[in-house]
Amino acid sequence: MQEFCYWILATLPSNIFILLMVDDLCGRTLVAVDERRSSKPFLMMAAVVLMTAADLFHNGWIAFGVYLAVLISMTFWLYERERPFVRLLAACLFELLISASDMVGVGLSLLGSMAGYSGGYPLMTQTIAGQIFLLLIFILMRWYIRAAVSVFHSSENTWFWVCLIVPAVSLPTMGVIWKLSMTQRFTMGMGLALMLCCTALLFGCHASFTLFENIAVQMEVTREYQAIRLRQEMEKRHYDLLQQRSDRYASFVHDMKHHFRALNEMAETGDIEALRSYVAGLQQQLQRINGGGNVRIFTEDRILNVILTEKARLAADEEIKFTADLTAGLDFLDPMEACALMGNLLDNALEGAETTPPGREKFIRLQIRPFNQGFVLIRVENSFSGFLREKNGRLLSTKDPGQRGYGMQSIAQIAEKTGGSMEYESSDGVFTVTVLLNVVVDGEE
Repeated sequence: MQEFCYWILATLPSNIFILLMVDDLCGRTLVAVDERRSSKPFLMMAAVVLMTAADLFHNGWIAFGVYLAVLISMTFWLYERERPFVRLLAACLFELLISASDMVGVGLSLLGSMAGYSGGYPLMTQTIAGQIFLLLIFILMRWYIRAAVSVFHSSENTWFWVCLIVPAVSLPTMGVIWKLSMTQRFTMGMGLALMLCCTALLFGCHASFTLFENIAVQMEVTREYQAIRLRQEMEKRHYDLLQQRSDRYASFVHDMKHHFRALNEMAETGDIEALRSYVAGLQQQLQRINGGGNVRIFTEDRILNVILTEKARLAADEEIKFTADLTAGLDFLDPMEACALMGNLLDNALEGAETTPPGREKFIRLQIRPFNQGFVLIRVENSFSGFLREKNGRLLSTKDPGQRGYGMQSIAQIAEKTGGSMEYESSDGVFTVTVLLNVVVDGEE
């Protein structure tokens, strides 16, 4: 009975570590079946019991069969088998290697005996050798996860190599313990302590990578927050400039009756030179108001009209055909949010249209119209190269690899704030963004 309890205490932590390894691998690389997630804790408990019971037979083949059956059964039950197939195959391969840990432990013990190491307790040496093998599989598995699922930023590589220091220190330490177990026969309590020490090193390696990922995720969140704040500040300055330009334009339009009166008097007196000079002055004033371009009237919404005029001028500079069909306005939105929304939509469209291959028409089509009752639909279509840069379901900038689609994120946030949504699709070299806005925003409800 004492030996029975001894081996339960020796093998149980290792089996928990194995389940943590497999759960981490499958959870990151495979697609979970949602309706079966609730059964996961019970399956984990049953798996620990079965694997520990198999270890009590002290037979590598029995342990191999039970481990493999348990791990693969859990994987096929909790995760989808259809996609992604390559990752499912890789998970099964890792589970095959993990299941062979006891047999590898026996093999390493035999090699140690052939090398002249003898005198230790065989089951203890086999267990520690199996734990060393598990550590090697763990390092290989972390390397695979890092390659298969890239979830961090440029700092990922540095942090990954730093975290490899813990396994690099643990491996020789476990090797020394294994060598001691091969040459010396320890008491039962001392042997259990050495095996638990090796298990603690395994958990330490797992904890170090978990800590690394948490730090990396926090750094990524902080980086994104800073980028969003910077973009918001830029949008605020842009809005202020547009507001100033809109106010000057409104003042100019308000004074038109006085200008017409002056022009009419000059025409009646026949003062052609004064008339020409006055018209030239009006043209210069209008160019200053619009930044050197021509004012186009897209909508009665002054802020929106200034934005569209500015983007239309930029499109013309790049020989991009810009068309707008407006049967609804955005005056129900906060002016800054309307500026950010349309600015990001049209900036993305300009960026995409500039990538249109030679020989194809460059275009941007904007449509703002009522949708059902109480909604406004914005649709922006633009030509593009047909190639989208995405990472973790998020669009990346086609110009700057460092940009992670904050413009699209801002658009989605504004739409969701009103109770609407944002979707995008691409087909045959045309990229389309559809934004649905609720006219009655949450704050007014």
